[in-house]
Amino acid sequence: MLATAGLFFGGTWKNCGIRPRFSRFLSGPTGSGKTHVVKNVAAELGAPILVVSSTNWMPLGCSQKGARPTWSDIASFCQCNERGIIFVDELDKFGGVGSSWMDHIRVEAFQLLDQIFPDTALASDDEDDLSCETLDHSKIADRLLNNILIVGAGAFQGIWNEKRAPHIGFGKKVEEGVSDISKSMMSRQIPAEITNRFAGPILVLRPLALWDYQEMLQEAASCLDHQTAKIFLRRGFASLRDATSNQLGCRWIEELLLHSLLELERSKTKCLPHTLEAEVACIST
Repeated sequence: MLATAGLFFGGTWKNCGIRPRFSRFLSGPTGSGKTHVVKNVAAELGAPILVVSSTNWMPLGCSQKGARPTWSDIASFCQCNERGIIFVDELDKFGGVGSSWMDHIRVEAFQLLDQIFPDTALASDDEDDLSCETLDHSKIADRLLNNILIVGAGAFQGIWNEKRAPHIGFGKKVEEGVSDISKSMMSRQIPAEITNRFAGPILVLRPLALWDYQEMLQEAASCLDHQTAKIFLRRGFASLRDATSNQLGCRWIEELLLHSLLELERSKTKCLPHTLEAEVACIST
């Protein structure tokens, strides 16, 4: 991923006469670190990054009273940055046939993956408070095509869940945990309308193993004060195997921290003097 981004931003390919396909696609189970990888690549190269996904995508035709359309954010990003990375997450939710709303989102998302800036993206709206006068359509379209690296990602969790299920039969052993999934297997399972928009092969992130969770736990604990870290580590080591088995990813760390802080707060409350004033203060807090 880093090598691809470095080559793209280096620009030597522009003299080749043929345009390589640079966009890369990441897949892996939920919590395996897809967003973390892309953000670290951007940080390593000093490139700004814009993250868009199906959950926050606002189509061009929607009312702009509640939120800016996604293309307005993309346009501003391309105008303000000579180069950068646009990370299109949750591509597993863009495929297939769904509601008319999702159909609009999918069409627009695929335009972005193809690095095409829609002609109507900067169309003015009488009810729109945002001004498009300062945005240069041709400059934005050129930067999106030649200076913005597109990285896509999707969990396609069903593939991983199916792989985790134990299989029992003649001559077979029970499979435990999540086994590795080959790139060719991912290519067969992910719709061609998505994979054909990226350079191959798919970059597959393996599920986090027990030692990954141990390292996450210890690194997170090093950021905490002694008292909180003590509770955090005790709870963490007690739930380590469950976190690995259920592939909780970074959500595990977030939950651990919350419950550790709650336990610490409860222990402080128990140490308060049992006076009426203390009880009232405790309740109001």
